[in-house]
Amino acid sequence: MNNYICSWLFVEDEEDSSFYPQVGGKPSSEKFQKVYWKCIYDFYYSSLLFNKEDKHIFFTNVKELPSNVDGVNFNEFFNCNEIEIVNLNLTYKTPKDWFGAWRNQFYIFDILAYIEKKYEDSDKFLILDSDCVFVKKSDEIFEDIDTNKVIAYSEATPLDYRMNGITTIEMRQLYEKFYNEKSDVIYYGGEILAAKVSSIKLINEQYKFLWKVNFEQYTKKDIKLTEEAHFLSMIYHKIGVNNIVANNYIKRMWTTFKFNTVNKEDLNLVIWHLPAEKKTGFKYMFNKISKKKINLNEEDFVNLAKRCMGIYKRNFLKTVLDVIWLVKYKIESN
Repeated sequence: MNNYICSWLFVEDEEDSSFYPQVGGKPSSEKFQKVYWKCIYDFYYSSLLFNKEDKHIFFTNVKELPSNVDGVNFNEFFNCNEIEIVNLNLTYKTPKDWFGAWRNQFYIFDILAYIEKKYEDSDKFLILDSDCVFVKKSDEIFEDIDTNKVIAYSEATPLDYRMNGITTIEMRQLYEKFYNEKSDVIYYGGEILAAKVSSIKLINEQYKFLWKVNFEQYTKKDIKLTEEAHFLSMIYHKIGVNNIVANNYIKRMWTTFKFNTVNKEDLNLVIWHLPAEKKTGFKYMFNKISKKKINLNEEDFVNLAKRCMGIYKRNFLKTVLDVIWLVKYKIESN
C-alpha cells in the first residue's frame, strides 16, 4: 500500500488550442507553457519538502520535457528527485465549440484509467492541479482517504449559480435524466482528486457511461456537463461519496486585487490552491528557489509562500510586481 502525489500538464497544439482565462495567450506558445512549468516546479518542490516518504508522479503528453525554463532542466529536476514521468495522450477530446475553455480538462480520466491498470486497489492517490503548493505534511489526508475511500472538496455556492456553463439545479435535472432517479448532487471542485485505487475503478466505470450520455446532449445542442468537475460531481453521488472532508486540507484561495478570499484560518490548511497566482506568485517563488539555488526548511518555505502569493496580507511590493508582470505578459503575448 503506497501513497502517491501527482500533478499533470497537457499541452495543446495550435490547431486544438482553447482559452485559459487565468493565463491568456496561446496555449501552444512557449510563453504560455512557461507559466505552467513554473507552477509545476513549485508544486513538486513543496511536496518533496513536506512529503518525503510519499511517491511522486507527473503525467503529461509532452514527449520532450523542456531543458531550459529560465535555467531549470526539467528532466534533471524530475530524475534527481525520483519523480516518475508518465506520458499519456488525451482520449476524450471535446469539439472546439464544446465550451470555449479548458479543452484539456478530461485528461484527468486518462490518468485515472492508467492508474486503474497499473496500481493495487489499496494504493492511495492525491492528484492536484499544478497551481497548488503544500505548506504542511499530507499524512492526515492519506489517513482520511484510507477511511473514506474518496475525499472531496466543495465550496458553498447557490444552487442557481452558473459554474462553467451549468447550475447545480440543472446538474440535478441531468442526473435524473441520465440515471432515471432524483438526486441532491452538489458541485465538487476538480482541483483535487483523492481516492484509493479501488474507488478510482468505480469512477472510471461510471465515466464511460456519463461521457456517452452527456455527449448526446452536446449533439442535440442541449444543456450538458462541460468540465471534469461536473462529471466528478455526478459520479461521486452515484458511487456514494457524500463528504467534504478535503475541505479540511485545501481551499481555492483567490488573491486578486479586487477579490480576496483568504483568511487567517487558511494558514492551517495543508494545501493552498492559488489559481490567480499562476502568472505572478508562482513565478516569484520559482525565481527565488531555482535561480538562487536555496535550500529551504519547512518554516522558511511557508514564509516565502506567504510573501510570494500575498498570504495573508498583500503588501505594496507584491501589488507593484503583479501589475508589472501582468502588463509585460499581455504585451509579449500579443
